[in-house]
Amino acid sequence: MFDSATAQNFKTKIKSNMALRDLPSVDGKIIRQLTRGTKVSIIGKEYIYYKVDINGQIGFVMEDAITITPEMSDFVLAEKEKEKQLELERNKELEEKIKQNLIAEYGEMDGKRIYAKKVWIGMNKNMAMESWGYPTDINKTETAYGISEQWVYDKGNYNYKYLYFENNKLVTIQY
Repeated sequence: MFDSATAQNFKTKIKSNMALRDLPSVDGKIIRQLTRGTKVSIIGKEYIYYKVDINGQIGFVMEDAITITPEMSDFVLAEKEKEKQLELERNKELEEKIKQNLIAEYGEMDGKRIYAKKVWIGMNKNMAMESWGYPTDINKTETAYGISEQWVYDKGNYNYKYLYFENNKLVTIQY
């Protein structure tokens, strides 16, 4: 995420035919088609799009279409590192929202256990689904005493975990 103040107006070329768009998105209107070798000045960057100036015409092209010159390489690496940090921060915020939603729905103790991917005797099927996700298979048995379910989780290499429910309550955990 750099702008004209920090971009240093790098000069480069388009390395493949590409659309110049009015917005940094595939939804942006195509201003014109650029051909390989078109000279551009980099004046900004937004996610995977470079903001470029082509003889006074400003638009956006995907980063893969830009030839990275030796003068740009250190700057581009620094920008990619900034983008990684922003993504990590966004993921951290998202994870915290997920955790807080679980706490709001199931209470402090159970919400934290579900967020930590724990299961325990007495939890209901919704809680188990939030914790371990959808099972690979569900086997149901109906008896005079109610409905029993075996939830099968395939961990790969013939390694399975099982949860057993009776009338919506977890009664057995098998690793």
